[in-house]
This record gives sequence, structure tokens and C-alpha cells, in this order.
Amino acid sequence: MRVGLIALGATLVLVGCRHEPERTASLQAPRDLGMIVFVGEDNRDYAMRPSGEGLRPFAFRRWCVPLDFSLDGRVVACATSWPEIDDVYVMNRDGSDWRRVPLPRGSVVADASLSPDGRQLIFTNARRGFEIWRVSTDGRRPERLVVGGVNQHPRWSPDGTRITYIHEGQITACGIGDVVVMDVNSRRHRVVARDASLAKWSPDGKQIAFVDDCGTIRTASVGGGRTKVVARGAYVPDFAWSPNGTSIAFHRQQDRCSEGVKRVFPGPPSDCTRVFVVSTIAPNPRPVGTVATSSAALFWLPSSAAG
Repeated sequence: MRVGLIALGATLVLVGCRHEPERTASLQAPRDLGMIVFVGEDNRDYAMRPSGEGLRPFAFRRWCVPLDFSLDGRVVACATSWPEIDDVYVMNRDGSDWRRVPLPRGSVVADASLSPDGRQLIFTNARRGFEIWRVSTDGRRPERLVVGGVNQHPRWSPDGTRITYIHEGQITACGIGDVVVMDVNSRRHRVVARDASLAKWSPDGKQIAFVDDCGTIRTASVGGGRTKVVARGAYVPDFAWSPNGTSIAFHRQQDRCSEGVKRVFPGPPSDCTRVFVVSTIAPNPRPVGTVATSSAALFWLPSSAAG
């Protein structure tokens, strides 16, 4: 399906020029609960409110297997096919300004991450191990950010100044590596959590949520310290923060489908994957929507981007 593989990138700084972090506060109203975008059992994209209401198709005007969106949801990075990822391109949500992004040989783009302003990609390159690279969406200035070791699943911070990625160390029962935060200008980095398979920034850039291979989602401060369990039983290692940073959406397989859930491929009662939403303040996961989902990528976009 559309489970991401690996990705990486960063930001160029000109000597003598001041770099001002991208402003994020005005991208959406504080009360905007956004729309959850997911893939149904029929391999079609859908959007719904976090209450499960307002279900509708989430269509693109050009063929697109979405890999990532800009912070405002108006620019999307796409693969050309799935599961064989042949290429990556970027376009506006309405299908305009379509452009292929040339990448260096050996690049693994299925988990590519788009910068908040939609102008850069980070991804993994496997020519010399698994390094993290970045490149402008016009294909210019490809650059290594993380050299050496096994590194994967890079993600941009909301202000575009840092990235997080998983650095594989000793594989444990439920995790594959450390959650690392790196400043893309100074290249300074630090470990903020361990035993993770995927990590993503909160919208305010103060927390990182991560999930291990045993399906437990936790949050940690970007400064490190104790972690907090938010949910257990995530079916695949993909999840999405709400635009206001108070909740997380993820997939979970239920023991049986509840009444009213639409099935495309009827199966045994234990075979029913759905979208769940959990508050990071008072964790109590609840299923949302009436559509059984596939084990694929999950996004939570501002309402204006999902229309």
C-alpha cells in the first residue's frame, strides 16, 4: 500500500544573510479541527472530519500517490506509482505547477518529506549506506545532511529549521532506532527518545510523537526527558498530528467491525482496520468514520486544504 520507506533533507544558509524561520501561526484558525485524509479498502483517498462526519472523496486533478504535504496543505509531493516508486514530483493541490523532482542515483523516495513551505524535499539515499539528503523541488543543490550509519524516516520541523529522523542502532524487541533531532544549519544533533520506527513533529514544534514496532505511540519533549504513552495497538507505523496539536490519528485493527462500517472486501470479524483518534491530553482512543481502511499513509490537513 502506501506505507512510507525512507526520506531526508535540509536548508541552505548564505553567509551574511539572516534566516527568519517560517511563520506558522497564521496558516489556520486555532479552532480549525482539520480533515483526516486516509486510504479506504478500495485504495481510494477519502477525507473526513475528526468526528467521522463529512466523509467525501479526496481527489487530485493529476495522478498522485501522496507522500507528504506542505504545512498549509496546498502543495503535495507525489509518487507516480505504488508499491514500485519510480519517481517523485511536486504540484499544487489543484494540480497546477506540476514538476518532476530530479534526485541523485540511489535515492529512496517513498517516504520523502516536503518542507513546510513546499520548496524542498528530504529523503534517504542508499548509495553509501542510508544517508539523509535534501534537494530543492526544482532539483537543484542536492546535499547530504546526515552521513554514515542507517538513517530513515526524516521529517521537517514546522518552522523548517530542524529535522527529525530515526538512526538505527541496536534493534530491540519493539524499536529499530533512536529519535534524533538535528538543526539543519549547524548540523548539531541530539537523541530525544529511543526504540522508535517513525517520528513526527507536533505543529508547535515543541513535541515529537513516535511509534515503535509493537504499535505503541508516545510523545516526548524536543528537549528530551520522560516519554508519555498516548495509545497502544497502532496497526501500522503511520500516524498524523491534528493541525491544532491536541490529537493524533492512527490506524488500529479491531477485533470485529462495528455495525454500520462499510466493507469493500468482507473478511473475518477480526479483519477490520479503522482510523482512531486520541487526545494527547487525556488519552482515550476512539474509532471515527464508517469506512474500513487500508494499511496506508495517513494525513491530517487544515480544512481549507481538504476541500
